[in-house]
Amino acid sequence: MYLHPHAIRSLLSILETISKQDQVVISSHVGEFVNSVPLDNVIKIRRAGNTRSIIQPNLDHLVAAEKTKVQRYLLEERSDMLFARAVLLVEGQSEFLAIPNFARKLNIDLNKRGISIVFTEGNQNFSTYHHILSAFGIPHVILADGDGNKSSKVEKYRDYADHLFVLEEDFEFMIVSSLSSAR
Repeated sequence: MYLHPHAIRSLLSILETISKQDQVVISSHVGEFVNSVPLDNVIKIRRAGNTRSIIQPNLDHLVAAEKTKVQRYLLEERSDMLFARAVLLVEGQSEFLAIPNFARKLNIDLNKRGISIVFTEGNQNFSTYHHILSAFGIPHVILADGDGNKSSKVEKYRDYADHLFVLEEDFEFMIVSSLSSAR
């Protein structure tokens, strides 16, 4: 849909009014729709070749506070993760901003590959994102800071992603320490 953001919100308001009496089904790749409806109402249709499958996530195991937190995060530009082929979960904005530049330097087009990078606002949120992404059948990887204690971080996060990469130290420290004074 090529609607102005205000028109999208106006349309959503109209659809919400209609949904009080009738069922409303929308098929879209517009993140604003995902941002504006409860996660329990989002269904994903996946295509593999000529086969299509419907994924209706079961989020009953998440407490209401976790669902509310993720719903708030989706409003903050993270809804593209639900449309992704794969997601890289990172702790903060430093990784979120740096990794696309690293990928570009390596001639890796994350957008063409359908990969979203999502910062989770700290490592304490990896679990919640894992539950959401798993429920939608979206493969995801964690890149986390080891903060000088890599083995305990590996143990702590190992069940929260399909793959886990824990750095020895803090991401920002590793970047700054790799720069020479001339740079």
